[in-house]
Amino acid sequence: MSVFVGLAKGLHIVYIKIRWNGQKLRFTYVLDCCDRSTIAWKAVLRMQGSDIKLMFQDALFERFGNKLPELDTLEFLHDNGPEYIEKKLQKPLSEWNIVDCRTPTYSPQLNGMCEAFNGTFKRDYVFENCLESPESVTNQIQKWIDEYNSFAPHSALNMKTPNEFYIFKSAA
Repeated sequence: MSVFVGLAKGLHIVYIKIRWNGQKLRFTYVLDCCDRSTIAWKAVLRMQGSDIKLMFQDALFERFGNKLPELDTLEFLHDNGPEYIEKKLQKPLSEWNIVDCRTPTYSPQLNGMCEAFNGTFKRDYVFENCLESPESVTNQIQKWIDEYNSFAPHSALNMKTPNEFYIFKSAA
């Protein structure tokens, strides 16, 4: 990711309804909009800005290690959910050299990569698995993400998986 200028991170919340008791698990993720990989994620019953901050920290460390991205090279594209617009989240974003970008209200098409990921994630993983409890779903998510990043080719990536594309671009 540090190789690409103008790279954006996309975030969105997906609701995963637990089969038996109707609880809704809130699942959010950091999606690299260049290679389409899911870098970090969080799944909880009640999402807060502090959850987003910790997840974003994990994503930055995963891609950059201890080095921060250059100023104005990374954008944080998200909807207007209360978790994303908390004032406590704005300060760390600025300290991490990240441009905060919100989509207009009721405009999901402006965050199309996240919307496409939501559909793929639900179709290929959520709807195909047994969702007995929040804990059982949370225990399965990393496996789903690893499979998505390693084995799901994308037409926008010339039929490479996100991991293959990242390695290919990093080597160039």
